[in-house]
Amino acid sequence: MKKIVCTLFALILIVLSGCVGAEVRLVAYRPPSCGTWHGYIYVNELMGIQFELPETWFIYTNEEIVRWFYIPRDFLSQSVVGSLSGHDDIGIDAIDMRARDFFNNNNLTIYSQALSTISNEPISELEYLHLSATHMHNEMGDIFQNIEIKETPRQIGGINWYYMIHDIQGGFVSARFVSVRDGFLCTVSIAILEGDIQDIDEIWERFTEIDPKFQDVEGLIPVMKDIPSFVYHGAWNEHVYTNPSLNLKLSVPTYYSITTNRGLAGAWGLSATLYGDGLISNYLWVEAIQTGNIIPVMHTFNPGETSVTLFVRRKPLGMREFSLEKQLLMYLENDEAVWRDRGADAKVYATPRTVEISGHQWLTGRVVMPSPGFEFMADTFITMVDNHIWLLQTESNNEYELQKILSMFSQIPE
Repeated sequence: MKKIVCTLFALILIVLSGCVGAEVRLVAYRPPSCGTWHGYIYVNELMGIQFELPETWFIYTNEEIVRWFYIPRDFLSQSVVGSLSGHDDIGIDAIDMRARDFFNNNNLTIYSQALSTISNEPISELEYLHLSATHMHNEMGDIFQNIEIKETPRQIGGINWYYMIHDIQGGFVSARFVSVRDGFLCTVSIAILEGDIQDIDEIWERFTEIDPKFQDVEGLIPVMKDIPSFVYHGAWNEHVYTNPSLNLKLSVPTYYSITTNRGLAGAWGLSATLYGDGLISNYLWVEAIQTGNIIPVMHTFNPGETSVTLFVRRKPLGMREFSLEKQLLMYLENDEAVWRDRGADAKVYATPRTVEISGHQWLTGRVVMPSPGFEFMADTFITMVDNHIWLLQTESNNEYELQKILSMFSQIPE
């Protein structure tokens, strides 16, 4: 579950650049002017734009952009405009800025591509968008849906930005704004989970003309602020788990196995040293945000039959809210997709209900994987406590065991 959305977006970014998997030779088509950061304000003089990023968003450093997104790609010069292109060399797009709200999976990427890597003949923004839309439809039509190109541009400081919008499998709505500047096709790509064009507009309206005080001024990438946390990951005392953040106590039979923090961290690609002494450290929050993870805090299981896992995810104040119902459905559909990829005939049980665990109300739903003579069930419970999303997942091959697990929870005695 932990990285599916993140991986999908990386795939989308590659496809939007026209990748068809061919071996390419890299050519340095770096734009003459890259963007700079002034606090949380991004300025790009080539594009004539500045953008103020919400402080709760994460900004990728240049090193992170190279590691995660600066991938050799076969561009429209070969896959779409091949008959127009006389170049033997394939260019690469220069991803100049990448920012993400990991809590709501909103994504912003700014990059540019030399027109000479697209065609040896003049090509306009609309021609590029139409060719790109055809490529997206032909190559991955099941992922990109409802593609719509807007013929009327939006303007920033008199500069035209033509754009197209479309839906992306997995619940994203995406918009790509393009403008030709000094021989480069400049692109602003916005993708929002569970959103619509109004949400795209909210981000686009943050782009303005460049304030003269930022022109010809060196800038620095801001450092993400610490994420204050008073959340405890809980602790085991033999076969009793207590979590003071939830006022939760779980007593499991002695034949259950218990996964240590080190084991949890290793399974999710996190550092066990960042769990701290009881409290989830700020560093672990930041690491989880960067990797797109929710943080696992407890796991216990009866081998081959039953497992219980508790996760936590921070929800910052002031961010666009998603209802617990929507979040629960997202997790259930994600689990359904994971089990189907494993060959199981998984199905979401789509009637959420509310149960009380340790004094909190949890919304719950189920994914069922039936097979001849056997039925495997996975229940997901979700609640919000002190601005943190808590996710509890139980898995078993029979209803009795699942109900038995619920009876193991209680409140911590005062």
